[in-house]
Amino acid sequence: MLCYSINVQYVIGVVPPPAISERIVAFQRAWAENTDPDIVEAHTTVKAQGGLSDDLKWLEEAESLAAQTQPFEVTLGSPSTFGDSVAFLSASSDALAPLHEALVRIANPSPELLRRYFERPGEFVSHLTLGMTTTGLTERQIQEMADRASSDLSGIPPFQVEFIRVYRECEPTGSYGPFQDVPLCGRLR
Repeated sequence: MLCYSINVQYVIGVVPPPAISERIVAFQRAWAENTDPDIVEAHTTVKAQGGLSDDLKWLEEAESLAAQTQPFEVTLGSPSTFGDSVAFLSASSDALAPLHEALVRIANPSPELLRRYFERPGEFVSHLTLGMTTTGLTERQIQEMADRASSDLSGIPPFQVEFIRVYRECEPTGSYGPFQDVPLCGRLR
């Protein structure tokens, strides 16, 4: 997917392997109204948009950080919601919060952006989004999705993370496509 934009936004995440991603997307598509899988592939966000400017000065520092970060394991767990607007799977790993905090320091977003993207100290909640009211679902469907995920998405095995993926916003659709994979310590591009 080629993405062109004047004021580009970026997101950094970790991606489950194809078999897990396919299972999650099949689940998401059980709700025809859910456009989330059309906007961005299944991923766990490690750094939201705030401070990831289109000058890409942060990218070199993110590459340096990744080169010093050992591969790690992520476990997708219990479904939950952010209020009535987002259904998600929890994502746990001892490495996610420290990686997030380091990327926030690199991006150095304004206090307003920290607030908007819930990236102030203690606010980061590692998760994989299943659906949102902003991507076509109703509040009732958000709860239904979280409830069904308990059975339909149980037993997903932990997966190894060997790179972080930088996503770039694609205008005019507002979707995000892969921009660059950044290998973790000891992994080749």
